[in-house]
Amino acid sequence: MRPVDRVTVLSFDEMKVNQIYSYDRGTDRIYDAH
Repeated sequence: MRPVDRVTVLSFDEMKVNQIYSYDRGTDRIYDAH
């Protein structure tokens, strides 16, 4: 059960990072468009 917990944490971290990157890229693009 420990490996599953680790995978879940990694998945959550990756999701958060992906969301942050997506937001950053979106803002950058919006600013560029302006």
